Amino acid sequence: GEGARSGSIGELRRLVKRCDEAAMLATISPTGTLHARPMMLQDPDELAGCDLWLVTHEATPKVQEIRREQQVCLCCRCSADHSYLSISAAARANRDRGAVEKLWRPAWQAWFPAGASDPGITLLELTVERADLWDATGASRAIVSGR
Repeated sequence: GEGARSGSIGELRRLVKRCDEAAMLATISPTGTLHARPMMLQDPDELAGCDLWLVTHEATPKVQEIRREQQVCLCCRCSADHSYLSISAAARANRDRGAVEKLWRPAWQAWFPAGASDPGITLLELTVERADLWDATGASRAIVSGR
């Protein structure tokens, strides 16, 4: 039911907040190969309308890949308890200026020297379809499935 699904997303968000700052985001390239790169995790509760979100620049290959194929995989590590998350999601690129300005972080300045006014800043909004957690023993369980 809906309660179980939203509860699962709530648990996933709590787990993501405990993860290390960087995660690996894999997208599907135009030739069908997987292409992964490190991304900084953002606070999942700060953007409504999606389960998780990341920030990038419109001109990056990942945005073009997501516009062609929405399916992505986000892999996270929590060094505090040696656990791992694998998150399959549908991603969409959002360049909403109001949202960008509201969410702006000084730490983003390294990637966006022009600041919050950079017109290329793009929010990647993820709708989670499946998420699995592996603990330190190697045991795994689904946090989210069948959405």
